[in-house]
Amino acid sequence: MKTRIFNFLIVALLMSFVMACGNKSSESEVTEGEVAHDHEMEGESHDHEGGAKSEEVADVIITVEDFMHLSEKVAKSITESYLQLKDALVESDADKSKEAASSILAALEGTETTTAVKGLKEDAQHIVDTDELEHIREHFDMMSQNVYVLAKAKKTGVTLYKQFCPMAFDNSGAFWLSSSEEIKNPYFGDKMLKCGKVQETIAAN
Repeated sequence: MKTRIFNFLIVALLMSFVMACGNKSSESEVTEGEVAHDHEMEGESHDHEGGAKSEEVADVIITVEDFMHLSEKVAKSITESYLQLKDALVESDADKSKEAASSILAALEGTETTTAVKGLKEDAQHIVDTDELEHIREHFDMMSQNVYVLAKAKKTGVTLYKQFCPMAFDNSGAFWLSSSEEIKNPYFGDKMLKCGKVQETIAAN
């Protein structure tokens, strides 16, 4: 009799242990499932965010292919007029800036309209249409980004120096291209003429 009771107790204990393990296993599976779901949701969120960022970046990306259709003559003319515009801004001369921008428009007349060419035309036109130096400098900044890619894509006939000022536009920073290593800041003129440094040299090609 005692043996039967003992065996019964052992069986009961074993059953309790198995049931307890089963419950823990189920709890573990649920917890892992929730965590996995959370990660999936985070992944979806990151994907959406990444997609949005990609679209935003894609809107402003200009590649060398955008300028490949331009002739070397046009590329050199744009670069020359851009450098004249830069010099005019160093002198804080709005009239000379507008003349240089007009030359850029003339050089682009009749060229195939790509995203890059459209951007150059719009910035040049804004400069022609205003007398405000601050507005001219804003569009010169945007124009510099296009001309930088142009210099990578086409033969400009001149060595260019990409120069950067960290204090331009309320410390947002901006770069420009120059045919001289000497820093002459077009964003500040004589107020902070020497603010900047050479970031890159683009050899004449």
